[in-house]
Amino acid sequence: MNDVPSIVSELRLEEEQGHLNKKNIYEDVSKDNFSFVFSANNGDGKPLTDAIKRLANSLSSSIFLQDKNYIVNWINKHGQDTFNIKINQIQKNPCYSLFFNKSSPCNFCPMKTAIHTKRPHSIQITLPDQTNLEITSIPIFLDQKLIGIIQQIQPLQHKNLFQIKNESSIIQTQQTIIENAALGIIVLDTHLNHLSINPAFSGMTGYEHTEIKRHLNKPVYWPDIFSKDIKTEIQRLIQKGHLKMETYFQRKDRSIFPVSIVGSTFIDEKTQEKHLILIIDDITKSKETERELKISQLLLFSLIKNLEKKVKERTHKIEQLLKQKNEFINQLGHDLKNPLGPLINLIPLLIKKETNPHKKEMLHVIQRNTNHIKNLITKTIELEQLNSGNISLHFTCLNLTEMCHESIKRNYHLLKNKDMIIENNLHPSLEVNADKMRIEELYDNIITNAVKYSPNGGTITITGSSTETTVSISIKDTGVGMNKQQLHHVFDEFYKVDPARHDFKSSGLGTAICKRIVEKHGGHIKIESEGIGKGTTVTFTLQKKPLFSNQQKNNASNQKKKNTNGGER
Repeated sequence: MNDVPSIVSELRLEEEQGHLNKKNIYEDVSKDNFSFVFSANNGDGKPLTDAIKRLANSLSSSIFLQDKNYIVNWINKHGQDTFNIKINQIQKNPCYSLFFNKSSPCNFCPMKTAIHTKRPHSIQITLPDQTNLEITSIPIFLDQKLIGIIQQIQPLQHKNLFQIKNESSIIQTQQTIIENAALGIIVLDTHLNHLSINPAFSGMTGYEHTEIKRHLNKPVYWPDIFSKDIKTEIQRLIQKGHLKMETYFQRKDRSIFPVSIVGSTFIDEKTQEKHLILIIDDITKSKETERELKISQLLLFSLIKNLEKKVKERTHKIEQLLKQKNEFINQLGHDLKNPLGPLINLIPLLIKKETNPHKKEMLHVIQRNTNHIKNLITKTIELEQLNSGNISLHFTCLNLTEMCHESIKRNYHLLKNKDMIIENNLHPSLEVNADKMRIEELYDNIITNAVKYSPNGGTITITGSSTETTVSISIKDTGVGMNKQQLHHVFDEFYKVDPARHDFKSSGLGTAICKRIVEKHGGHIKIESEGIGKGTTVTFTLQKKPLFSNQQKNNASNQKKKNTNGGER
């Protein structure tokens, strides 16, 4: 359908030639609404629908977009002005309500018949105000799916007076869109003869319609290198009725540029021949953006690879250093431990024989220092073994309640010397599969720590809980407590909560060893405190059944090894 001004011009020409009676037939012609209603779903036709919406905004006709349920969801700028309707007024309103003031779909609506027959369908109606209208619905299908309906509404009297040639032809209807579109549009027959190209496509390629028609073998804007692929896709369009692709076209100056093509087919009402319509978008800018993005991705990928390589190299180096450190500590421990043996055995004999009180006290000092060195060496070697994974665990069924009671008895003299109260509230049936010697050491380390850092007359409370797979033990004291900074470092090797204390009973390795023992069993440990002077709670959780076999257990902690595995409170 042509725009109103061109229709008026043609009618005046008909009158001048004597084909119409002389009378004032032009009154209010400029106010008539030649409207196109696009009804679209959200299927494969969305790209074409979006293109039509962009085109519709460039036309001087009223264009409406509604879904298959008659709901109008879009109206172009010209339509808003013509019908005095704003976008926010049409939301969720059906066409029959907006345009015909009805509460249900119009019985006369040609849309259903057009969809069913897949052909244009027209009806004539008379409104209550005696206005005669003709409504023509032209369905558009893409791959057997309805993607839209162009619905032409016009006053019937003007149709009767001014018969427009080929008005039912889809080519005529689409020509208005083609001529005014911002995107390139071409119409071809199945032999690839160009029936129409719009100004936008001419501006895009530099070729006029006459120049394109002169090349019969293949379109002149097809680059040789891409022509075979384009032709294959065009043939698929002819067969299947839809096309969506990206390729390259060639301008008149021989330069090549990327394009996006969306295509469909339709039947010419007059000739009953199949025609093709292609909507072409120059995507040079988007391709440049895509290329820049790919370059950025490659650079980022390269950077990540380099970082991974450096991390791997540094990790390997750290592992080697840790291995060397562990080997050195192990060797040094044995070298220091062996000479201590005679001293440890001889000093008690000397103390027993010495009668001079002053000399006897000096021997006691030597004995305490010697025992401290032995304890430090023993725990250092033990921690190195736990860190290295060169230690075997022997899993048996253990009753944690009984083991806790045994640990309390072993440390009874410490509790008695400080008049401390210990409350063992563990349920009698808390059992796990674990290494007995390591669990004994775990209990002893935690309980002796609680005693050392609690005042005389303090209290230690032991509680427990269990799930289907785990058992948790909590040991709470009323001791000196810790602040956040101390809690952060509590598992560091050789860390002491109170660095001013240099007593020989603390090596600074107790909590580090506890952490390693628990992790070796596939569990976890945490230390909590509300602050200085508010006591400390140590909680460890063990699996009821071992997560690994005895052979796998030896190396289990190597996968989770950390550097911050430290000290004693």
